[in-house]
Amino acid sequence: MTFRVEIVFDKHYSCPSGHDSNEHATDLDRRTWTCRTCQQSVHIEMVDKAGNSYIVERRQAREIRMDDYIVYRVKSGIACNFVTGSNPSKYKVGKWYLGVKDFGSDADLSPDQYISRIP
Repeated sequence: MTFRVEIVFDKHYSCPSGHDSNEHATDLDRRTWTCRTCQQSVHIEMVDKAGNSYIVERRQAREIRMDDYIVYRVKSGIACNFVTGSNPSKYKVGKWYLGVKDFGSDADLSPDQYISRIP
């Protein structure tokens, strides 16, 4: 089980401040998933072959809260559900726990790992 970012499903990036147009494409920092012009989180359209489509922003695991909705990989596609738990791992020092309804959990995430969250 993994909650890692799956860029293979990324279709389009857009800056919520409007720093994307025909004349000025979004200048994306793929390390922080922010617009280099304004430093705001970029909105990302994710689409899989089955037609599942979501608009997400990428946030570090430590920023994910209970009842947030996140997008994650399932088999050859993507799915979405709400977070049932997000806190420092009780089992591993320096790791993060993340649980998602009807998917499961992982207590071995880096708190800095980016997760696709619906804004």
